[in-house]
Amino acid sequence: MKRAQQRFLGLPSPRQSHSNDEALPIGSLGLLDSAYLELMQQVNVLGRWQGGTLFGEVVAGHFTVQLVTPLGPPSGAAHPLFPHMPYLLGWSDCVARGYGEAVDWYGNWLAAPDGRLPDERADLSWLALGASQGLFDEQHALLMLGMHEGQLSGRAYCWQEGQRMNVTCTFGLMASGL
Repeated sequence: MKRAQQRFLGLPSPRQSHSNDEALPIGSLGLLDSAYLELMQQVNVLGRWQGGTLFGEVVAGHFTVQLVTPLGPPSGAAHPLFPHMPYLLGWSDCVARGYGEAVDWYGNWLAAPDGRLPDERADLSWLALGASQGLFDEQHALLMLGMHEGQLSGRAYCWQEGQRMNVTCTFGLMASGL
């Protein structure tokens, strides 16, 4: 069962046997070129906090972001962190069919209203809020984004046992190296 289905239907996560590589916390994050380009466009939408979801695959603690989606339909995304669940369910189903079962919703992204990378204290406020709502843990990341000198930059975090965990990010076209 995909993460969005578990969350929307209120079901507990199924017990799955994972290899040691699959159970590792996310320690690094890289963007495929298409995800990088989509995020650059989204960060350039100024005037309000922007947010969305990150779909990809986690292997040996490395999260490869393959697809970036909005939080919901234009009239349905009221909060920049919390996805419109029916919309997310639709994306999740499409992603599973198009990319395979290994690709799932493993994170969220946020960008400040001015398009610049927010202060790290703001990052941590968003991270704590999302963690309190079950969005972030050691297997699900928050990616904070901004533009700097025409390039996308950012910081990523996971949440483990009430503490932030910094995640190494790779930005730029072809930077994911995958």
